[in-house]
Amino acid sequence: MINNFTCDKEKNELHWIYNTHQVAIVIDDLDLAMIDEKRKLIFVLSKPLPLPVLLTVLNIDGTLLSTFAPPEGASFSYLTLNDKKEVLIVCSFSEKINGWYDWHYSLDLDKKVITRMAPSY
Repeated sequence: MINNFTCDKEKNELHWIYNTHQVAIVIDDLDLAMIDEKRKLIFVLSKPLPLPVLLTVLNIDGTLLSTFAPPEGASFSYLTLNDKKEVLIVCSFSEKINGWYDWHYSLDLDKKVITRMAPSY
């Protein structure tokens, strides 16, 4: 279990405690971070231009698992939880896709892909 999770945008730092170990990570241009307790992952959005263009996924001890760019024509917008308590990534597109600008994406870490799931509204 992760405790005392903090996201300090001014210092570009993430801090948390996992199994009595203090974890501190520096992320350049940190924008937003969220814990996925179910999968034991930390999702981090960074490099806002003005919306974030980098998704970083860490395990709970702070090890980098993967990074992702947004889908073509999109930027990352924010992170949210689905009904299974897994983090979803919301991507905003400059043009509508099937009538929507914003879409929920899910992470498949085994395949190292993010997949469009449903509109975000």
